[in-house]
Amino acid sequence: DTYQERDKAGPTTLSFLALSLAKAGRTEEAKVCLRNLENHAVTQKENDTTRLGKADGYSFWWEDGVETTALGLRAHLAADPGSDTARRLMRWLVLNRRGSRWKSTRDTASAVYALVDWISGRRENAEPMQLVITLNGKSWKTVDIPASGALDFDGNLDLPADQLLDGDNTLEITKSGGGTLYYSSYLEYFTLEEDIKGTGDEILVKRSYSRLKNVAKPGVAESELHERAPMEANAVLEPGELVEVELAITARNNYEYLMFEDPKPAGCETVEKLSGARSGGESSGLADEFRLQIKE
Repeated sequence: DTYQERDKAGPTTLSFLALSLAKAGRTEEAKVCLRNLENHAVTQKENDTTRLGKADGYSFWWEDGVETTALGLRAHLAADPGSDTARRLMRWLVLNRRGSRWKSTRDTASAVYALVDWISGRRENAEPMQLVITLNGKSWKTVDIPASGALDFDGNLDLPADQLLDGDNTLEITKSGGGTLYYSSYLEYFTLEEDIKGTGDEILVKRSYSRLKNVAKPGVAESELHERAPMEANAVLEPGELVEVELAITARNNYEYLMFEDPKPAGCETVEKLSGARSGGESSGLADEFRLQIKE
């Protein structure tokens, strides 16, 4: 039967099989299928997610990442709801939304059904809870959240700037009662550091500058061939010098498009204002660099 031939099955078939076995009361066999399903899982430790299926299947629906991950989540919830894999599958689905939906009505429905199963099984808002918030060791605010009222209370809290310290600040949230607490924080600040250390989470951007020097080569125009020399901090440039700016982007998720704004340094003017693929006219091919020139 299908269970005996499970080694030949893909993630979709294994998920359906585990879900069916769990509903039939054959929990141990369902857990075996879940262990087989781990062979198809793609786990990313940086953002604590697990995906099943293809990350980008174009217009094909089979083994679609959203649908297959949603089905895998439902299988885990049916056979092993307390597994850490179930939590990571849920996180991947949530992080791969496109606003209030996923890619299509089909995969959106699959994701919504799976997430409803997740919430229903955990009874996350079935009991009231109380939050005691302290800032730098001092009690700041108490928030009472009624049962099944997680969406009815104002969950936006603005920290008073006059209570923040220079340097490190400690914000603690102590929960009492049932339910599960989800929170996020946002901080905007101005730093006086000369060399700001890079940081990132889902998207990391590393910017580097290179000094460009003309290189003479027979048959090649002098303005078309350059030698790159990495620039260190506090480097001194002369008027007329060319500088190349490079942004190295690392994304820990799948995106259709991203837009970045990188202001040009003071005293510089752009030499090439367009980037991307161009054909005919002034150039052809792919322009993968952005160049600046120091003004007189």
